[in-house]
Amino acid sequence: MFRPPFSGSVVGAGVLVALIGTVTTGCDQKSEANAPQNRVEAARTGPFSVKVQESGTLEALISVEIKSNVEGELLELNVEDGDIVEAAQVLGVIDPEQIDEEVAQAEANYDAAKAQLESAIEQTRVTKTRLDSQILQEIESMRSSQAALEATMQASITQISSAETDLANSRDTLERDKIALDQAEIQLQQIEISLSQMLATLDSSRVASENAQRELARNQELFDKNFVSAKALDDAQDRAASSKASYDNNQQNVESQRKSAESQRATIEGHKRVINSRETTLTFQAANLETLKLSRAASERQSQANLVVAQSRLQETQDTIEGQKKVAELSETSAQASVLRNESSLETAKQRQGWTVITSPISGTVTNLVVEQGEIVTSGRSAFSQSPPLMNVDDLSQMIVRVPVNEVDMGQMA
Repeated sequence: MFRPPFSGSVVGAGVLVALIGTVTTGCDQKSEANAPQNRVEAARTGPFSVKVQESGTLEALISVEIKSNVEGELLELNVEDGDIVEAAQVLGVIDPEQIDEEVAQAEANYDAAKAQLESAIEQTRVTKTRLDSQILQEIESMRSSQAALEATMQASITQISSAETDLANSRDTLERDKIALDQAEIQLQQIEISLSQMLATLDSSRVASENAQRELARNQELFDKNFVSAKALDDAQDRAASSKASYDNNQQNVESQRKSAESQRATIEGHKRVINSRETTLTFQAANLETLKLSRAASERQSQANLVVAQSRLQETQDTIEGQKKVAELSETSAQASVLRNESSLETAKQRQGWTVITSPISGTVTNLVVEQGEIVTSGRSAFSQSPPLMNVDDLSQMIVRVPVNEVDMGQMA
């Protein structure tokens, strides 16, 4: 009995000849149909077989779909349907212009990435050198500030000590000048006392000289009258001359003593002026000493502040230098990653460039050729591509037949 086919199928190796099968009694059904209805034959024994008639397809055992790995215009088509090709034979060529541009762009990007990497490496080196130099500068600045503070403190000690010494010397000199003034005043008093004594002596010698002159005049009159002898006159003259000489000498002594007194007074005035000058200088030096102490204290505070600032800057630099070096190293790492990405893109572009030449993966016969030269083909590598293959290459040396068989008949087939 004939049944319509179901989903079951049988695949047979080699060439399967499909025969028209019917249920018979050992004789040809067609002959029986043409025979007269009243034909009678003798029964005979033999095998009883049921033949199944189905349609199938003859296929190559190995069949490869040829799709393009890249999109573009089919610039060359080197085969026709039915051509026999060898493995690696060029089947067609996709226009490589756009992909060549992609390769050129990928090469430019790769070169730019390498240049950027070299720049990043150099920048990292420069940054580390600069930061190392910066920290050395900060260390040197701190040391300079420390030295400046020490120098300032030493200068303060030296200058203040010198000012105090000058002040002490001025005080000692002032005391000596006061002593000299006292001595000069005492000496003036002595000169004045001596002058008073000389004045008294001068008055006495003046009186004695006047008396001697008067006596000489009387003796001269008496001598002229012959009342006294020449010797008495000579004696009177000698006494008058001696008194006059003593008087003159006393006058010179008094005059000299007066000049000494004037000179001593001038000396005293000089001492007083010097003392006044010393006192003014002493006052100025004392004020200058206080000002110097304040100034040196301010300089020391400023130097101390500079040292603190230098220490703070050094600490800040030390705290941030590692971070800055890390940033520079990360920039270099990013540039290295960019080189790797662009290198991969370049390799991909070059691979796509090679895919513009379509070759046969096996030896066989071209079948199902559905494209023509000049058509735009799409890439078969895309997960979203539903484009049919450009052609098939089949190995016709090994064939198979695919026949669907009803599942009811499957168990009875041999």
